[in-house]
Amino acid sequence: MFHISPFSEHDSNEKVSANIILLSHTKMMKTGKAPDFGAFKGRPGVGTRFLVRRNVEAMVNSAVTDASSFTINSEFRYIFLLQLYSTVLASEDAIAPFTDKIVKVLYKSVSDDDKKIQEISLRIAYAIGFYVPPAVFIPVFMADVTAKAEGQESLHFSHSAIQILSVMREEIRGTDKDELAPHLKTLVAFFRSPDLTPDVADSVLGLIGGTVDSAEEWCKEYRKDLFHAVLSASALAGCKVLKEYPTEVLQNLARNCGIQGGVHDLFAIELGDALKEYQTDYKSWTKTTPQRFAFEILLHNAKEAVLLG
Repeated sequence: MFHISPFSEHDSNEKVSANIILLSHTKMMKTGKAPDFGAFKGRPGVGTRFLVRRNVEAMVNSAVTDASSFTINSEFRYIFLLQLYSTVLASEDAIAPFTDKIVKVLYKSVSDDDKKIQEISLRIAYAIGFYVPPAVFIPVFMADVTAKAEGQESLHFSHSAIQILSVMREEIRGTDKDELAPHLKTLVAFFRSPDLTPDVADSVLGLIGGTVDSAEEWCKEYRKDLFHAVLSASALAGCKVLKEYPTEVLQNLARNCGIQGGVHDLFAIELGDALKEYQTDYKSWTKTTPQRFAFEILLHNAKEAVLLG
């Protein structure tokens, strides 16, 4: 498989899907390395950083306006996004106040037909995730997810938000639990959204995992919802049994909730309420309904929990 790394040269004519680009970025993030510095060939110098930080608002406004224009072709849009990327790299943490403006552009550009535009959009997202504290960018994205839940945005917009936020998921994993706590209610509601579809299932699972890791004992308050969110995301991915990663997430959830018996005891505890929840809509299920897969996962693991218990 061909992987794009922000540390390697990339032929813009290479036919690479957005999913492969996203996969390479999320894998790269686990290394904790700085973003690709592009034309700078390394971290911008002190003088460059000083000048950009001093004029960052004007530079961001200019790049955002130009990149959002409906009258330019793909080549010019790519150039303006490169300009925006360079501004983020040189301004570093000073870019934080402009996160909202930038991601509004990325929601559209990350789904562009041009693969170069998709790639540079994800690079910008990664750079923001690297320089901007999660306590700043999480509320930005959650506000957009909330707007989607209230019918103010399209489903495509929501998918773009998920894709971009998933690039930043390792930064969520490193968030202090008390900084994350005020956003947990909205995050959990997002994880359980009925609008989620199979093409974002893996990204959502990654976000749930990062959230569970960081929330620690705050997970107790949202144990039931986080439990069902993992089952639902696994089911959306077409799984009939829990795979390694979602099992790891549930193991961490059990630990954070003080459940000594791990995943098996977690299933045993949640079984009764879970059965009641699935009883409400089971008559409408088909062979491919995600809730059916989630129910099968529940029964399979609950049976093991009862036998082992």
